[in-house]
Parts: sequence; structure tokens; C-alpha cells
Amino acid sequence: LLVTCCVWLSRVFGRTRAKWRETVSTFAPAFVPLGFSMWLSHFSYHLLSSGQTALPVIQRAAMDMGITIFGAPNWSLSSAMPSFDWLPSVELLLLNLGLLFTLYIGWRIASRFRLKFVQTLRLNAPWAALAVALYSIGVWIIFQPMQMRGMMMHSVQTMQTTQSTRTTESTQPKHSMHSMH
Repeated sequence: LLVTCCVWLSRVFGRTRAKWRETVSTFAPAFVPLGFSMWLSHFSYHLLSSGQTALPVIQRAAMDMGITIFGAPNWSLSSAMPSFDWLPSVELLLLNLGLLFTLYIGWRIASRFRLKFVQTLRLNAPWAALAVALYSIGVWIIFQPMQMRGMMMHSVQTMQTTQSTRTTESTQPKHSMHSMH
């Protein structure tokens, strides 16, 4: 829905006659840096908070193969959770870079249409607004406790499962004690 709005607004504000599919496929690559930065910022949390668990696993695998040079597995490393007070700053930096590259690439793409400056600005504005909206969601997610991330998706799936169960139950014939005789 948001992409459809961006296409429509780009065509109206930019005064272009590009087709829907052409517009989407032209501007979609601009969102790769933002998407990658979101993925990288999320993955960095898991890598940094759980990276120390790799050592005991490697030690155990080596011992299983008869290699004792690494010593016995130190499983206490897997439960040690260092402080990462600085990590949100790094995640924000990654998101900021992703947004800047996305805005830059979007501008370069809009500039390829060889329009006047104001028209180029209008053509790119809806896509830039979408990028800023996605970036804002990413920032909001970063400041959620890790346990809360993904909870909205879980609640949507739970609601869908509940509705699906109700639909299945309502379409199945009801059996009573009298119909079993």
C-alpha cells in the first residue's frame, strides 16, 4: 500500500508517465542500503551478545574429534552476558548510514529522469518519505527491549491462529449425543 502511494505521488508530483512496475523497479534498489543496515544492526546484537558461546562449542567439537589443543569446553562462557550499553549507538550509526545511502541513491535515481531540480525533488520526495518512515520504525525497534521485539508479529499470528480455529470449528458439523445413536 505504501509503495502504491509512493508510485502515485511520484507520478503526480514529478509529472512523469512512467508505469507502475517501471517506477517500483527503478526506485526499489535505493532501499537496499537501509534494509541491509537494519539487518546488520539486528544481527550485530546477536553476534556480539552470543559470540562468546562459539568457543566452548568449538572446544567440544575438537575434543569429539580427538583434538585436545583447545582444552576442555568452558561452558560458563555461554552464559556470561557482558554489558552492551554502547550497542544502541552502533546500531543507530548503522541505521543512519543506511538511511543516508538510501536517500543518496534515491536522489541519483530521480536525477536520471533528467527533470528540472524541483521536479526531481518532487519525484523523489515520496520515496524519501518512505525511507524515513522505515528508518523511524527501525529506530523505534532498537529502543525496544529484546524480549519485546517481534511481539507484535507474534500477537498477529496468535490472533490469526485463533480466528482460523474458530472458523474451522464453526464450519464443522456439530455432533450431539442424539446423533451418535
